[in-house]
Amino acid sequence: MKILYVTHKMMYPVTGGDCVRMSQMLEALAAYGDVDVIYMTGNAGAATLRSHNPAIGREIAVCVSRLHRALGLARMVSRRFPFLVSLYWSNVFRRRLISEAQGYDLVLLGGLAVAHYAFDLKAAGLAVALDLTDSPTMNLDNEAALSSGFKRLWHRLNARRMRRLETRWRAEVSSVAFISEVDRDYIDVDGGRQFIVCNKVDLSPDRDLCRHDNDSVILFVGNMGYAPNIVAVKRFATSVLPRIAAYAGKVRFRVVGSSPAPEIKTLAVGSENISVEGFVEDLSACYRSASIVVAPMFSGSGIQNKVLQAMASGCCVVTTQIGAEGLDADSGAFVIAHDDEEMALACLKLLADPSLRHQYGQRARRYVAENFGDAIMKRQVKRFISPT
Repeated sequence: MKILYVTHKMMYPVTGGDCVRMSQMLEALAAYGDVDVIYMTGNAGAATLRSHNPAIGREIAVCVSRLHRALGLARMVSRRFPFLVSLYWSNVFRRRLISEAQGYDLVLLGGLAVAHYAFDLKAAGLAVALDLTDSPTMNLDNEAALSSGFKRLWHRLNARRMRRLETRWRAEVSSVAFISEVDRDYIDVDGGRQFIVCNKVDLSPDRDLCRHDNDSVILFVGNMGYAPNIVAVKRFATSVLPRIAAYAGKVRFRVVGSSPAPEIKTLAVGSENISVEGFVEDLSACYRSASIVVAPMFSGSGIQNKVLQAMASGCCVVTTQIGAEGLDADSGAFVIAHDDEEMALACLKLLADPSLRHQYGQRARRYVAENFGDAIMKRQVKRFISPT
């Protein structure tokens, strides 16, 4: 089977959830066929994908200038397309994609940023699959619910536009993949083949497991330029952490992740309880020393990689309903808090009880092993790309 994988950017090095998804999908696809990759870049001299994944065959990097991107964005927004779709629209890329896609058994679009090319590919008579991963409409609806003023109006407008497009993608593309049942079921569509394809999560070796011998470190890990993570960390730092510190004494909130926004860096200024550390090469050291890993998500969609990675390291995780989306809330593998007060109380209880934290960590690790292994993802990918 000849597969052309399409993405809006180079996914290596793997630094965020979208890159995790794309790199894992490429690894899984290689088990079922010959995989070539076409992607958009602003740098003609970018490093090659094959240096990171030798299983990739042909690599097609399409250089699109910032000016051309800006013109494409203006054109698409004026035609009432959602901003996130318009952001990566390029006629240069579209023409090259249709030309290169001839002769492939399947063209697989990797993510929301390239989803809109599905209609042109289908019109050209090509077999098209779409790995949408999350429901972008649900993400925007959540953003609107948490916003106010102009931001709420903006998110609502984009959510309406996205719902129309997402409904078309689900109905017209031959196969669409989602990371969870929650994302898949958010929009009810007749027709179309919709599949669940989870991410795989590698279990940490025993030497890197959380030790549960520290009673004062609360850890958050995630891309700190990503809006839902910014909202989560700011809310935890300003509304939850003070309640914990009032009773737990000296407690430290470590914020780890690339590209911290200025408003996140400001949280640590003059604070004895908050450290914003940016990108950390060895996350295993962070997980080993964490008392609790928090994922206080109030927006976003899809299963949170940050939650699964912490669970795979045997950490005790406290999250929200959105943070636990797509996971079994009755598994006993993590704690769900429904508001700031519940989250503070849960953290206080766990900080005071290392044995309880260890029990949660053991159940978390077992849950990941049973539900997010490499073989499971590959079986799901095989069903997703099969013609019938």
